[in-house]
Amino acid sequence: MVPPHFSGWWGNEAATRFLMRQAFHAAAGASGWQLSNPPILSAAPLIASLAIFTEARIERLRAKSIQLTGFLEHLLAGLAPAVRILTPREPTKRGCQLSLRITGGQRIFEHLSRAGVVCDWREPDTLRAMREKAPGMARRLSLDRHLDQPLELGHAPELQQRAAKFGF
Repeated sequence: MVPPHFSGWWGNEAATRFLMRQAFHAAAGASGWQLSNPPILSAAPLIASLAIFTEARIERLRAKSIQLTGFLEHLLAGLAPAVRILTPREPTKRGCQLSLRITGGQRIFEHLSRAGVVCDWREPDTLRAMREKAPGMARRLSLDRHLDQPLELGHAPELQQRAAKFGF
C-alpha cells in the first residue's frame, strides 16, 4: 500500500486529468507523486523563452492578445445561441482564451482537434479555445475556419464580413 502523499495536477492519471473531478486518482508509479510542476528537463527551454519575452515586451504581447481574443469574441458573437461565451467580456478579467458552451460541443471539439486546431475540452460541456496569431492578422484562422463547418449554420460568409468590419 502506498502511503498518503500530496496530490497535484501532473500526478493525476492522464486518462482522467481533464475531467476536473474532485477526487484525485494517482498515476501509476513515480508519476503519481508529481505535483503541479512540469518535469525539470521540460522546463529548461523556458529560460531561453524569457529572453524572447523581454525583447518582445510583455505589454506589446498582452495588447496583441487582447486584440486577437476580442476579434475571436466578435466573430463568435454572431453564432449565438449555438455558441455561448462563458469567459468574462472585460479583457482585464480574462487571459487569451475563451471558454465556450457549444451545442454538440464534444463532437465539435473532436472535429477541431482532428483539423489541428489547438483547443481543449472540459467536462461536462466546455470547449476552451484561443485565436492564434497569423502574419498581419489578415486571414481567417483555424478556429474560425473550422468552427463553422461542424455547426452547420452556414456562417462562413458572415464570419468573413465580420472580420472585414473589424479591420482584419
